Amino acid sequence: MDIRSFRFLCAVETFLLSPDKKEVLLMHRSRERDFLPDYYAGIGGKMDSKEHENPLEAALREMKEESNYSSHEIRDLRLKAVITVFDRWGKWIVFEFTGQVKRKKYKRREVKKEGTLEWVSLDRLKNLKLIQDLRKGTLEKILFTKRFLWLKSIFNKKDRLVRFEIQ
Repeated sequence: MDIRSFRFLCAVETFLLSPDKKEVLLMHRSRERDFLPDYYAGIGGKMDSKEHENPLEAALREMKEESNYSSHEIRDLRLKAVITVFDRWGKWIVFEFTGQVKRKKYKRREVKKEGTLEWVSLDRLKNLKLIQDLRKGTLEKILFTKRFLWLKSIFNKKDRLVRFEIQ
């Protein structure tokens, strides 16, 4: 067996709750994005292998870059789930974090070419254009379930979710 066949790309995604836990900070992805444009997702991105980051370090870096929140402004930041994703870009391991901000800084914030950060009411989640593997209550499970979640998502070449599992 060739060890290179096990190569995975790694990414992080963080969902920050408001102080009252009634809203979550989401990235409304730009329409110019290559993968899933105009969808809502958490704050995140690829882990930087040049910096030898672990998942927590990557989550903190992405959070600071995209939302301008730093670790001392967040309560209870923790790893809640891992998603193994297979898509047209390759094989991914996505580390899912949650936390709670001590105070909200803004209502909306433009983030370069990434998109726009928005505080979204939890009761709006079911009507939002969420990335497909976060729909059907998955995001709520990541946010509020106490147990750790293992997830698997398989997308086709047209970026449509064809298989999803929660274990």
